[in-house]
Amino acid sequence: MENSENERRVQLRFVTKDEECAVPDVPLDVSVTSDSGQLNRIVVALLKESKFTDDGDSEKNYDHLEFDFLINGQLLRETIAEHFESSQDAGIFEKVVDVEYIPKCQAPAPHDSLSHDDWVSCVCNNGRFILAGCYDAIVHIWEVKKDASVQHRIALPGHNAPVKAVRWIDKASYPDQGSDEYVFVSTSHDESGIVWKWNSKTNAVQCLYVLRGHTRSVDCVDVANDMLITGGFDNMIKVWNLVDGSDEDSEEEDEEPSGSASKKMKKEERKIRPPTMTLSGHTEGITGIRWVPSTQADEEGIGKIVSCSRDNTMRIWDLEVAQVVQTLPSSKPFLSLAHSKFNGLFITGSCDRHVRLWDPRSNEGSLVKQVFTSHHGWVSSVNFSPSNEHHFISGSYDFVSKLWDIRSNRAPLYDLLGHEDKVLCTDWSESSLMLSGAADNQLKLFKAH
Repeated sequence: MENSENERRVQLRFVTKDEECAVPDVPLDVSVTSDSGQLNRIVVALLKESKFTDDGDSEKNYDHLEFDFLINGQLLRETIAEHFESSQDAGIFEKVVDVEYIPKCQAPAPHDSLSHDDWVSCVCNNGRFILAGCYDAIVHIWEVKKDASVQHRIALPGHNAPVKAVRWIDKASYPDQGSDEYVFVSTSHDESGIVWKWNSKTNAVQCLYVLRGHTRSVDCVDVANDMLITGGFDNMIKVWNLVDGSDEDSEEEDEEPSGSASKKMKKEERKIRPPTMTLSGHTEGITGIRWVPSTQADEEGIGKIVSCSRDNTMRIWDLEVAQVVQTLPSSKPFLSLAHSKFNGLFITGSCDRHVRLWDPRSNEGSLVKQVFTSHHGWVSSVNFSPSNEHHFISGSYDFVSKLWDIRSNRAPLYDLLGHEDKVLCTDWSESSLMLSGAADNQLKLFKAH
């Protein structure tokens, strides 16, 4: 039986979109026991032969080239026989199969590890500066310098309980920012959010206003044009006016948080901003929230909100009517949520250790299109790549973050190792850096290639 399997062959035709690396369009007889490494050697040999025949350039070195292989749109992560068995395509051995080869995704390289005084619970990168929120109620700002070194800039003790979410606010959403000024929001277990303005040149910071309205921890936040949206453990979603000068602003009257950096600011500068809209429907704490524009091409549309919760549901809300328009149920509580700007898909992390890929627009079969299984603990954070429609990362209580390709759910591309306690947050806002924060008080940076 083993010998017959080893002798079994399949006809493969290698194709690529990269004309520089194209090989002759001729079917080849290949053993079904071949894997991606063996196919890579075949393609490199074909390149050497075809390029030498075409231009006589025997000096050019192709040995360094590494490729991944796609069969019917799925990455080859095992032998050809095992791949076909999993695809359940019984007739595959009776026809010529097109195999697309693409540049191999290189392993992310550990770049730096930034120490904090407590658990790193949230992180966000804008390309030059990194926000990190911690369980000691501190928000840190780090600068990624041109030489790739990382420098600590400031620690902001504005909250009086663990910081649960941070987000940079771009100039399009909040135009009143100078060339050296940056606006961001932090939310906390102290039931509040704070919108800050920071001057990167002078290192001066200003509390613009405080978001008051939640009655329990505010665990997630996102920016929606000139609005903020937050989700809390009071089961509520709240929408806030982001544009300064709102008529709803009122002076801060309650006692300032203990140890607050705002004690150094003029009290009259601290304003309370109430929500402009409250959305109710979830029955447990909200763990993830994302704003989705009305269409992928119309970033100015009011759009929709997508939320996930410990009540085992993901919900899509229409802001025009302030109602749920779709509910996506699961068997386990959701812990994290991300949305792809490329294809409108969602990924979620759950307490059952799985990552799921969702297409809420699907009219065929399940709305869950892929299930990615490799973690051994709760999946606390997920992020799509900002530049590659196929890639995402996940972080888990098993101390590990993973890089995935949605075209292969059988195994991650790479494990991002180094943490010594549960991973609480990840970020991939800027394409060249993957970030992860954990209960070992470390914020780790991985360089993406």
